[in-house]
Amino acid sequence: NPGVAAANPIVTNTVTVDDLSPMIGDPDTRNNTASVPIFLVFADLAVTKSVDLPIADEGQTVEFTITVTNNGEDDATGVQIRDRVPSGMAFVSATTPPGTTYNPISGIWNIGSLPDGAMRTLLLRGQVLSGTGGQILTNFATVAASSLPDPDPSNDTASAAVTVRGADLSIDKTVTPGPYAFGTPVTFTIVVTNNGPLNAVGVTARDRLPIGLTYVSHTASGGTYDPVSGIWMIGALANGASRTLTINAVFSSAASESATNIATVTSETGDQNLDNNRDAVVLGVPNIDLDILIVSRPAPIYPDPLEAAAAL
Repeated sequence: NPGVAAANPIVTNTVTVDDLSPMIGDPDTRNNTASVPIFLVFADLAVTKSVDLPIADEGQTVEFTITVTNNGEDDATGVQIRDRVPSGMAFVSATTPPGTTYNPISGIWNIGSLPDGAMRTLLLRGQVLSGTGGQILTNFATVAASSLPDPDPSNDTASAAVTVRGADLSIDKTVTPGPYAFGTPVTFTIVVTNNGPLNAVGVTARDRLPIGLTYVSHTASGGTYDPVSGIWMIGALANGASRTLTINAVFSSAASESATNIATVTSETGDQNLDNNRDAVVLGVPNIDLDILIVSRPAPIYPDPLEAAAAL
């Protein structure tokens, strides 16, 4: 940490192995030396962190508890801890011990003097923002400054995570089975379901027919569908509710070897499982039934050369 006093040892004990066998030689002299630092004055600052709501909803306020302890051997001054509420949260308030201050913009908790064996605790509160459903918001606290070197940097940082609950939207797509022919109807069925645990708002699905299929009609159990853009505006969808869209089309002469129809779904609430937000079906090329008609006719009749000459 740039603000922590450089952990320069007062004494460094170094051991070196000399090569006493010049006839044989040492193929790798890089590992012939080892050193250990000896600190005569230091302060081992240790940070711990926890949260009261490891699983929260959008709009809820969570409280982080940050504790820093001086494990010795000496008193430290100029101690600072850096801790800002994570992205996806808005700062609400902080409770600091007497004689310490917290700046929510910089995230600096200015502790000052921390004697050997002493401990200080900060309570930091943040509100989970809208649209973070399904995300994991992790808050970090780390030692930012100290007057003494720290012999153990492994405990200078701690973290706590909050999983934000969302609305798990899923989409399922099916099509009438083949084989297909040009001009025959094809029906797609798209079902959007909210698996919860929260109600979803601003639910939007997209399903645009691929090249080779011509739109005929559609029916929707909720919302509005635009066949040009392929946007299906569903709106609000309660936990456990479903909506169904049926699209009728026909194969056109522009169809290639196969046609892939993709459907996706999103919402403003946030989705905690994006693996089921897309589904697709692949349709094979329409069958072309070709008939071959073989017509036979008699061979041409050529005149006899002798008869032709006699006629002359």
